Amino acid sequence: TDFANDKLVRIDPASHKIVASIKVGKGPKPVVIGAGSVWVGNSNDGTVSRIDIASNSVTATIQVTNTAVNGLCFADNAVWVTTVDFGLSKIDPATNKATARVNVETIPRGVVAGNGAVWVAAPLATQVIKVDAAALKISANIAAGNAIGVALVKDWVAVANYNEGSVALIKTSD
Repeated sequence: TDFANDKLVRIDPASHKIVASIKVGKGPKPVVIGAGSVWVGNSNDGTVSRIDIASNSVTATIQVTNTAVNGLCFADNAVWVTTVDFGLSKIDPATNKATARVNVETIPRGVVAGNGAVWVAAPLATQVIKVDAAALKISANIAAGNAIGVALVKDWVAVANYNEGSVALIKTSD
C-alpha cells in the first residue's frame, strides 16, 4: 500500500512496475484477497475498501469502526477485521456489510480464520484469542507471548512474537 497517499498500488510481477494506483480510504495497511476482490483495511478512517481485481476500481467502502483497522483475513466466505476498539468484525461479501462484531477485550492485531475458529493476535494481553466462528463467542484465551501476527498452517496456528523474535505453534483442535 501507499499509506501516505491513501492508495493501493498494483505491481506487475514480471516487470516489477506499477500498473495501477487505486485511491482507497485513509491510511491503507492490511490487504487480503477473497471473493474475487482485493480488500484493504484503512487504518485512519475505520473502513475496508473492496476492489474489483479486473477493473482496479473500488466497488464498496464498508465502515467497520471509528478507530483504526489493524488486521484482515478472508476465510469461509467472510472478511474478518480486527480494530483498535477491541473489535473483531465479520464482513459478508454478498452484502458488503459488517454483519457481526465480537469484543475481544483487548487491542487485537493480526487475524486468521479456519477450522471453525477465528484466531486473533493480542500482543498487549500476551495471548491469542480463539473465537468460535459460528457462535461468534470467545472460546479460549491462549498464552502466546507478544503475539503480533498469526497464520494458519494445516491444523496449527503459527504465532509471530515480536519482542521475543520467536514463533509459537497452537494446535487448532483438541
